[in-house]
Amino acid sequence: MATRVFGDPEPFIQRKAATGRLVIPTLIVTTVSVAMSLQAAAVFLTLGPAVSEVINAVILLGGYYFLEGFLLWLAFSFALYVLALVAGGHPLFGHITRIVGWGMAPLVGTGLVWTAGRYYALRDATPPELAINSRIEHETNGLAEFMSHAAGEPAFIAAMVVGGLFLVVSGYLWTLGLTKAGELSKARAAVVSAIPLLVFFGWRFLNSAV
Repeated sequence: MATRVFGDPEPFIQRKAATGRLVIPTLIVTTVSVAMSLQAAAVFLTLGPAVSEVINAVILLGGYYFLEGFLLWLAFSFALYVLALVAGGHPLFGHITRIVGWGMAPLVGTGLVWTAGRYYALRDATPPELAINSRIEHETNGLAEFMSHAAGEPAFIAAMVVGGLFLVVSGYLWTLGLTKAGELSKARAAVVSAIPLLVFFGWRFLNSAV
């Protein structure tokens, strides 16, 4: 199946991904969520013994990262559907949802690369100093301050850029699917696909503490 998706993606995305069931796209998005949630594991490891002071915030962070894959699936699907309509296409939301789910497969690489970058950027950062059993607001603020140390770190910036390249692959797969499912030219489909990905990447790049 992977050979068909990446070896000859256009007919696969346009036929099976546009008309198939949601089982495999759901599994793909679940895998993306797991890969994204590994960033919380990286933060856990870099905190060392100090993790006990912000453990509740770290657990919440892991939950957020895990849900992120599913939230992105919904947000990307809605964005592509609306943008395809604005671009003059005639999409069906169900088709768009399947295309987005299949096309999110490269985001597994994004999550893994960003996890590595976050770990190397934070491995020497100073952990927050909070009392054990401190209020969740204090834990969250302390963890955010700790994670902000990644900003400007070469390892983190490099990981963000490399991880962004996987987003380009997703955009390419969506473009192929939208040309048929959205009845758009490839040029318009490419623009439609690029907009939500650029917004997501820009938001993540500018918010190192998330």
